Amino acid sequence: MFTFSRITTRTTAAAVAAAISIGTAGLVAPAAHAYGTWGAIAVDHDGTWGRTLDYESPAAAREAALAECGFGGCKVLTVFTGCGAVAHSDGMYGGGNGDDLWSAEQDAIDEAGGGYILVWGCN
Repeated sequence: MFTFSRITTRTTAAAVAAAISIGTAGLVAPAAHAYGTWGAIAVDHDGTWGRTLDYESPAAAREAALAECGFGGCKVLTVFTGCGAVAHSDGMYGGGNGDDLWSAEQDAIDEAGGGYILVWGCN
């Protein structure tokens, strides 16, 4: 968990589409599908994020997430083989991971001390 003083969030079409598909699919959380691959999520102090999926190594996933985030202040909050998520609560961000999306989101919310999911991904 880490804290930034300024907070803004970014909504993506993918997050909106995922929320709609989850809502219309009986709230079934996606499970990880690409065994042996890695993903990572990095976040900057303003809520900008970078997410990578299906990389061959944790180091490659981490490096790509930082590059996608695009700012010098970005920090990798989770590296995962199943699913990963980042939550935001009162200026704090927490990264989590798990075998499925629900587990990853719960882990991230616990790490952030509550709040909401900012970004997620499953390999």
